[in-house]
Formats: sequence, structure tokens, C-alpha cells
Amino acid sequence: MNRLIERELSKKFDHELYSLKPKHRPLQQHPFINDDLPNRILSGLVIIKSNVKEFTSDGHGVIFEDGTQIDHIDCILMATGFNISFSYLNETTLSVKDNKIQLYKFVWPSHLIHSTLAVIGLIQPWGAINPMAELQARWAVRIFKRELKLPSHMKMNENIHERFNQMCERYVTSPRHTIQVDYIEYCNELADEVGCRPDILFYLLNDFKLGWFLLFGPCTPYRYRLQGPNQWKDARQTIFTQNERVEYPLRCQCRNRQNQSIKYTIIPMSIFSLIFVILILLIICKFLFE
Repeated sequence: MNRLIERELSKKFDHELYSLKPKHRPLQQHPFINDDLPNRILSGLVIIKSNVKEFTSDGHGVIFEDGTQIDHIDCILMATGFNISFSYLNETTLSVKDNKIQLYKFVWPSHLIHSTLAVIGLIQPWGAINPMAELQARWAVRIFKRELKLPSHMKMNENIHERFNQMCERYVTSPRHTIQVDYIEYCNELADEVGCRPDILFYLLNDFKLGWFLLFGPCTPYRYRLQGPNQWKDARQTIFTQNERVEYPLRCQCRNRQNQSIKYTIIPMSIFSLIFVILILLIICKFLFE
């Protein structure tokens, strides 16, 4: 997978040519995307240098690892990241070591006797953080209201250690990679805890259009309001119209272009829907006649 991603990325932007190729592989660190950087490098507005070795004795210059030196520097930005800290809490409540914190599913301190403290938003996702924080808050409220219970301390600690081991295997060892989560996987995990994860197979069999959108459409927070606690009656319709709201400010006022867009989006959708229905029927028939 890493090799495939490197090959595809290099087709558009040769990171090695621009001296931006890291020592690690693409999936071993949180991604950084900047469409403007190549043009800035080509125009000379940005100059790529090696790592900083030390500052000069007068404090106004920098010596790099390749031996080059720049004097009379106006400003230095120390892009070293952030340290996780809870200075306003006692260490017996929340303790951090090497930027690692013992939180069950990045929410619950596993050592507390009573589930009265939840940490919301302390994650670094491959995706939007707001939907995840919302699901974390919904889970926390249900725990506080005693509608749900957390597992034993032993099971929570096992889950924490398992996550740390997975991150160590996947990412480059760094204080930055201690709270990494994948968007869809983590949202579904939280939704399972809340009890609001939509049953896609159920919708495919009973509301095919909605099931299709859930299976192949964007994973937006509306899907977690279809069923379970705190349902929203307009969630279904909102899912169908979410693309319209995204496109609305970008649409041309030209009616012909709108008609052409509708023409070329509905037909492929219908074809794929027909193929999917046929495959489902074949699978059902196979189980029935075996």
C-alpha cells in the first residue's frame, strides 16, 4: 500500500526532486497536504534546507547539518508540536508520560473508580474532529446518566495497551503519534458504544436508497442520528441532500450546466444500483438453494 501511494503521489509531485521526501513511508505519519508549496519552491519564495544543527554564537544565525550557514535571521518558528498536559488537574487524576495518556478509547481514565470524568477531543484523526467529539460527548452523557456502563479496569487497560501497540507498529516513533485515530473506524466504534451505528444491511433490504448512500456515500454525522438514542427525524432526508448543500455555493447559475450535471450523475447511479441489486439477489439465491 505504501509503495502504491508513493508511486501515485510521485506522478503529480516528485518529493525527492523537491528535497521533501521523508525517511518514513506515507502511512507512517499523519499526512500534510499543501498545494501551494511546489509553486513557492519553484519561484524561490521557499528554500528547502536540511535539519538545523545549532545556532551561531551570536544567536542570530543558524548552522545546518549539511554545513551551510545563514546569518541575520529575523524569525525562527519552532514547529515542534504540542505537549499533552493537564496542569489544572492532579497527577493522580490524569497523568501524561512521553505524551501518552491512559484513556480508554481516548475518553475515559481507566484507573478512576467512578466514571465521572471524560476527556473530549483529545485525538488526532485522519478526518474531521468535530463529529468524533460529538460522538464522544454523546457516549459520556449516557455514562453519566448511568444508561451505560464501562467495562472493567482490566479490560480498559488491555484496550489501551493494544491501541498503543498498533500505533507503534503503524507510525514512526514520535510524541506526535500517541492519539492517532482513523475517521470512519473510530466514529463507528464510538457509535457502537452509544448505540447509534446504522445497520447498513437492514437499510439495504428495507430502504435501498438510504442503504446505498450509507454504503457508498460520505460518512457524515447525520448517519448517527438515524437510529438509537437521540434520533433525528430529518436525518434521512438530510443525508440525501448533503451533496446539494456542499455544491450550492459553487454552482453556476447557468441552467444548462445544472441539467448536464444531473444527467451524468443519475445514470451511473442507476446502473450501479441495478448491478448491486442483482449481486444481492444472487447471494440470497445461493444461500437458499444450497
